[in-house]
Amino acid sequence: MKTSKASAKIRQALQIQVKEKKPEKIKKAQAIKAISITSRQDKAVRLAKCCKPVPGDELTAFLTTKRKISVHRADCENAQAKDLKKVEVSWNVKGKESFAVELRVLANERPGLLSELLEAFAKFQAKVTSANAKTTLNNKTECNFEIETKNLKELEELLSRLKAIKGVQLVERT
Repeated sequence: MKTSKASAKIRQALQIQVKEKKPEKIKKAQAIKAISITSRQDKAVRLAKCCKPVPGDELTAFLTTKRKISVHRADCENAQAKDLKKVEVSWNVKGKESFAVELRVLANERPGLLSELLEAFAKFQAKVTSANAKTTLNNKTECNFEIETKNLKELEELLSRLKAIKGVQLVERT
C-alpha cells in the first residue's frame, strides 16, 4: 500500500473498520483534586484555561459570578483584573497527577530544529500532546506545544534545556 487512499479503499472493500485514537486528555477531576481550598467553601473548582497553573506555581483564586472557584496563576493578567471575592487555595498534590502546559518557542529557522526540540521533551519524559510549527516571514520558526508536566521544577528544567538549544531565542508559557 503506497497511499492512505489505497489503504482506505482496501479497508472499505474488506469491511474493516478502524477506530481512531483520540488524544488523551487530563481528567479535570484529577487536576481539581490537587487544589486545596483554605476557607471552608463547598464550591465547584476549576483551573483557569488562560494560564494553566501547575504545582509549584503561586495561586490566586476567586469566587465567580456563577458561584464557582476559579484558580489562576498569581501572575495571570486575567486574575489581576477581577474585582471578585478572593478565595485562599493551595496545592495538594500526591505526585501522580499531570498538568497541561502550553509553550511557545521562537528560534532561527534551521534544519533539525524541530527534532532537537522534541528530543529535549523526550529527555525530560514530557508527554507532548500537541505540536504546531511554522516558519515566519523573517526566517524564524515559531513552535507551539502542549505538554504534560508534574510540577513547576520539572517544567523549569525543561524550559532551561529548550533555551540552550542552538538558535532558540524565546521559550515561554502561554
